[in-house]
Amino acid sequence: MSKEEDCYKKIGGILKAHGIKGELRVKFDLEMKTSGKKPDVFFIYQAGKPIPYFIEELNGFGQHFLLKLESVSDRTKAELLRNKELFVTEENVAKFFKENVKGFEGYLVIDKIIGELGTIDQVNEMPNQFIASLIFKGKEVLIPLNDSTIVKVEKRKKIVHVSLPDGLLDIYQD
Repeated sequence: MSKEEDCYKKIGGILKAHGIKGELRVKFDLEMKTSGKKPDVFFIYQAGKPIPYFIEELNGFGQHFLLKLESVSDRTKAELLRNKELFVTEENVAKFFKENVKGFEGYLVIDKIIGELGTIDQVNEMPNQFIASLIFKGKEVLIPLNDSTIVKVEKRKKIVHVSLPDGLLDIYQD
């Protein structure tokens, strides 16, 4: 993979054309953040190069969306993009999409105040969030993994930077 390809991350794909005005039904591999902000551009590889497609409209929730691109004005043009993969810049993955925290097992957790906490042994899905289990000072602790606690993820180094609520780890200490 070239350096240029490292800058773009696959976030989903186009399933099919929708309607007659060039709309596309898309499915994201990651869930969009609920901030209401959406990316301005997606990239689609054509002839081995990432081509920018500017977003006119993006509506939906979770992982399923209807997408209208500025340069796609009818169903014929939309059909040409069927089954194509969608990419965004690495910077926009963190800005607009939730991290796939299920894959964080084995990652080192570093809190912005306390420092190194330990390595995640297990990630469990709870009704409203994911909970990581790790050993901190010889005891198992559970920490939430969500938009308000995750500060930064360094995937290459397998590090999750967090900002935990004050006193959260105190309940585990004698």
